[in-house]
Amino acid sequence: MRLSRLLWLPACLGLFFLAGCSESTVTVNGKLIPPADVRIEKTDSVNVAFTPDPPGGKGKAWVGVFSPGENTFVGKEVVPGTYKVTVQIEPYRGEKDSEKRSEAMKDMNVRFSGDNSKLKTEITGDRNQSIIVDMKSNSVTKG
Repeated sequence: MRLSRLLWLPACLGLFFLAGCSESTVTVNGKLIPPADVRIEKTDSVNVAFTPDPPGGKGKAWVGVFSPGENTFVGKEVVPGTYKVTVQIEPYRGEKDSEKRSEAMKDMNVRFSGDNSKLKTEITGDRNQSIIVDMKSNSVTKG
């Protein structure tokens, strides 16, 4: 009986230490400010994505869940780290003027694509934090 108790102790300690080694995650709330010449409609597809910078660096890629009308997004279970931010806005096909709006957004979508975006942010270990992705000023700030 005593031997089985001795075996349980290392197993329990191992689980305790493993539980403490998991990555901590945070919630990020954000606001998107589009360029002055871009109007986001409620039916538009808006993708605000975050990839570790440099690639393979600390962090884990994530995409904010966008709320149309409010121009806000949220990311849950985000791993702290430095991120490159990309934004893509695509009008819903079938809506009035969608082709015209899509053509007008083409240059903006290229400018804020994964290959070209200059937007970067540091996500800290604070449990809840807010950021503002400002496409007008080409910046990301704490909000």
